[in-house]
Parts: sequence; structure tokens; C-alpha cells
Amino acid sequence: MDYETSKIVYQLALPHRYIRDVAISPDGHIVGFQYSQGYDDYCRKGQIYNIDNNEQLYFVEGNTNELQDQDYRYLKFCPVKHNGKIVLATATKDKKHVKVWKIVGNKIHLISKLAFDYNIESIEWIDNGSQIMLWWRMYEKPFGSYHYNKTCQIQIWNWQLRYCLESCSVPAYIINKENQDLSTTDTNQEHLLTAVFYIDSNDKCLVLRYQDYNGLLMLENCKKLRNLQYDKNALQNYLHFFPSFLGYNYNNDICSNQQLLAIKTATSQLFVIKVVNNQLLSYVKLQTNYFVRNPLFMPESNRLLVYDERALLYEYDLQEDSLPWKIVKNDGNDDDEYHERQTPSVVRTKHCSYAYINNNLVGVQLIEKIDTHYLKVMNFQQQSNPTQFHQITLDQKYDKCYIFDDSQFAILIGITDDKADHNKVVVTQLMNFLLQNEDLRQHKTLYQYNLPNDINKVFVTELRYRETDGTLIIVMKEKVERKHRPYYLTVVTINLRNQQKINYYHDEDMTSYWFSIYIDDFYLIKRDYGSLQCYQIGDDTNNTRKIATHKDEDLYIAYKITLPVNQSVGDIQLKSIPFQQEFNKEDWIKCWRMKDGNVFDKTHQVHKGNNHFYMIDKGENFTICDEYGNILCKGNNDESQILEQ
Repeated sequence: MDYETSKIVYQLALPHRYIRDVAISPDGHIVGFQYSQGYDDYCRKGQIYNIDNNEQLYFVEGNTNELQDQDYRYLKFCPVKHNGKIVLATATKDKKHVKVWKIVGNKIHLISKLAFDYNIESIEWIDNGSQIMLWWRMYEKPFGSYHYNKTCQIQIWNWQLRYCLESCSVPAYIINKENQDLSTTDTNQEHLLTAVFYIDSNDKCLVLRYQDYNGLLMLENCKKLRNLQYDKNALQNYLHFFPSFLGYNYNNDICSNQQLLAIKTATSQLFVIKVVNNQLLSYVKLQTNYFVRNPLFMPESNRLLVYDERALLYEYDLQEDSLPWKIVKNDGNDDDEYHERQTPSVVRTKHCSYAYINNNLVGVQLIEKIDTHYLKVMNFQQQSNPTQFHQITLDQKYDKCYIFDDSQFAILIGITDDKADHNKVVVTQLMNFLLQNEDLRQHKTLYQYNLPNDINKVFVTELRYRETDGTLIIVMKEKVERKHRPYYLTVVTINLRNQQKINYYHDEDMTSYWFSIYIDDFYLIKRDYGSLQCYQIGDDTNNTRKIATHKDEDLYIAYKITLPVNQSVGDIQLKSIPFQQEFNKEDWIKCWRMKDGNVFDKTHQVHKGNNHFYMIDKGENFTICDEYGNILCKGNNDESQILEQ
């Protein structure tokens, strides 16, 4: 995705594969990722692509030019090119070798290889790509002992000369005994060393992450820890533990940018810490509303990016004059004394929508900055950067924004889940949003829905505008507090031409979870675990209603749902047949006859592993989806196209 324009520049989907780790080259032209076809983390495979031409790159090792796949771990791109070539490092599947490669054309050539007797736990490029830092554990069981001893070793290598520049042992564990933090090599104790991070600053520091502790260590003091494993006071002279209020964190939740260190704790709190002269000088706690993950500094900037659990992107401006730094006390407590400064400038893009209006592509972004919400309107008169844009300040908090083809209004959805303020959903229409003159724009509240007391969360899953009769269709998922099957379906229809006509449909059947398989202007199809439901969406005279329910107890099942072209003529038809993963073309044709059998067979061959297939047939066109609503195939009476992405 292009960071400046939020435009997707490359997309690759692997059917029935779980994407594990993604790495992008510094120039943005090469992407590598690991995937598995199940939950077995050991059975990972890797692929690397040139996103400019969507060409897969292959490894070449030895004197042969034979192209081969490579099962690797820890793919890391070098931050700079060497002799004009992109360089990357990987560990082998058994973690016993580190390989350095360069990319030439569509081939990845081996240029250096390091061998070890123990499992490599991570690889880091340091010193502007001239060196590699790695660390490993050594497992030993002394003769006659019931316990394993474990030693953790950190090494820095000149990968071009294959020469080890630094090698030192660090505490394998931190244990808490009588309120003292001690290091030990006894594996029965707690607080295992789980990760090592390098801060590429003038002080050259390491962050050693134990299960409940983070410690800061200058690289030059690393060797001094070897003989201090049981002396807590001496240990703290070199290994500076983070304040206890920072809690603990998981993998990949620490990143650094020179003297700034970002930490996401296990409770999803986000801190930025300033490190000066190997000391934790000060910190700031950043505001987050949802569980966030994977903090990342933008290269050569003080901007921090994180994602939350809803796949929304937060951007934090960490300029010096915008941060209210709190001083880190010697006792490690979270003190309220701090330098009086402005509130951090938090910029968060909450939602976006695009449509064609007056033959131009128009986009809107709903942006939150501190406590202010505004709508950024972009008019793309050409298929490139927007030639015109303006911002509209909004009068309250909103969570979703929508615009529609050839319509001069925007729809804003605000969801308040604060018990003190009464849970509610507000739907607002913003007229003439394309006009820059504020006096010509109008805000109009269309609908305000106060949630029942037992509803503690609301999610807007679908929103459509039916132009034929001017009806706005809102599909919501309501979560009931403290229920085993906690989710309701709610459909609200609002006639924008006659705003007094609002229909509200609430399905009383709760399910553990459900997904929208298909929606158009008149029909909604959803599934939960064990059943399929079809709904007819209401209009001025008729409310939304459930028209079909089908229970399925088979593990593998294929559906064909035939919808009438004209809502007022004909009924919905639903047919289902169980299938086997070993089905061939003859089996599909036997169950579904020639036409549908051929389509199901082609879809099944490309998307093996899917438990359910849903063919939605309407007039001359059809679509096949999986159980989560992802489109697998589209077609008409003459031809069909299987989608692999």
C-alpha cells in the first residue's frame, strides 16, 4: 500500500494458506513472506516476489543455475544495497545456518554462509548493513543431573569476511527471589530470555526481553555479564531494567528509531521511551482505543505506525515539541511529574470510501486527530494524485464514512459504546460534501438508535444505497454481554426521499458468530456455524424478513441459491449437496449436472481445502463464495472466471 495515498499497489492471495511473516525491501520493489497450509508452524514455506512485474524469484545455490524454492526462517532485507544489488539474509529451516543472498534479475544468488551448532533465534542487520547480529541458545544436560542448563550467546559477524567480531554470553533467565531480580541458567525458573533487539544509535544498545522484564544493555558491557549471573546488584550496574509499569510484551512488539524506543505491552498499552547514554531518560504513553499490534517507525522520521484489532492504522507524530515526556524515576514507578507540553499529535485514519461522481473518482477519509474528527475529501480528476482536496470538520465522533456513485451526499456512522453516555448508533447525512463552501453543506441526523442494556458492542458490517427507491440499507452485528451465543443480526432501512419511513428488523435468533456471504439491493445471505439464512431486505411498505433457513450438518457442502431478478416476482430457491474432498469432475457433474458441475469442479480444483461453496445465481450471472464471503468465481451463462487472488 502506498503510504501517502492509501492506494493498494500490490496484492497477492494464496488460497488456503496462512501468511505468517512479511518482509519488504527498502526500495519497496521486492516482497517476501512465509506461509503454511495449516497451524503447524514448523511446516512453513517461503516465497519472494518482484511486485513490479508480479514475478516470483527463485534461489540459486552453488555452481548450478537450477532455480529452486527455499524453506527459510527469519527473512531480513539489508537496509542498504551492496554494489547496487538488494541483499537479504535468511536462516535455514533447522536454524543451524545463516545465508546471505543478493538479487540479480529473477534469481537470488548465495554470497555468504555461516554455520552453527545451535538454533539461531533471530537475525538483525546492524551498522548500516555491514554486520549481522544473531543470538542462539545452547542446551546442555550435565551427567547425573535432572535439569538442563541453557546458555544464551549473542554474536556480531562481518558477513562478507565471515568473521565473528563480538561474542558474549547473557543471562538465560531472570528469576524473582525475595523481590530481587537474579539471573540463572536453571530452566526450571521463570522469565526466559525470548528476544534480543538492537538499537542502532550512537550508544549501540541492546534490549534483552525476558518474559516479564525488559533490560537495556550497552553492547560494550555485554561481556561483563559473564561472571555476574547471580549478583543482582552488580547485574543492575550493566543491565538496566525497564520500569515495572511497562508490563511485559510479546514477539515483534518492540521497535526503535535511534534514541526512541516503542513498546507495546501485553495489555496493548503503547509507550515511547527516550534512551540517552544507556539510560531510560523519559517516556510517554500514547492513547489507543483498541488492541494494537506491530509498532513500526517510518524510515528516517519520527512517525510511528501501529495497527489495531480492526485493521485500522494509527499514525503518531513523535516530534519533540509535541510529546508530554514523563521522567523515569529511579524506583521505576509511574510518576505524574512531567514536562508541561502539548498533547501528542495522534493522527488516525478510521475509515475510507471511494465512488465515481460526475465521471471522476472521489475518495473520502474519516480522520481523527486528538479529539477532533474531520472528513478529507479528495477529487481524483485523473487516475493519479488528487488534484483537489478539502477537509470538513465534523461536530462529533464518527467511526464509518460512505459515499456512493453519482450521489452528492456522504453517510457518517457514529457508534458510542460508553455505558455512562448510553450506547447508541447515530446515522448522519452530509449533503453537498464536494463543495468547499461550508455554508452550502448540510448535516442532517437520519437515525439515532439507543442500544438495549444487554448490548455492549455494535459492528456495522454492510451499508448500501438502493438508488431505485432512495433507500439506505444498514446491516449491523450486535454483541450481547455475557452470552455463549452472543451475536444478533439487525437491519435498518431508511428512505432518504421520505425520511419519516424507517424500518428496523432485529433477528431474535442469536448465534456464536456469523458472516455475510452475499448482499445486494434486495437480498442478504449469511451463515453461522451450522446453518444458512436468507433475508429479503425491506422497502417503503415491507419490513426486512427472513425467508429461508437451512441447517447443515455435513463437513463439506455445496449450495446453489437462485435469486429472482425481480424482487416482486418469484421466490428464492435453495439447493445443497454434500461433497468429498476427493471429488473429481465426474462426481461434481453427477451431483449438479453438466453446467453447474463444471463450475463447481473448476472452483474446487483451484480452492481445495474449502469446506463450503456457495453459488449465488441471479439472472444470467452467478458468483461462488466461500464460507466467509470471499469471492472464488464469477461468471455468466457464456463463461466463468476462477479467482486465485
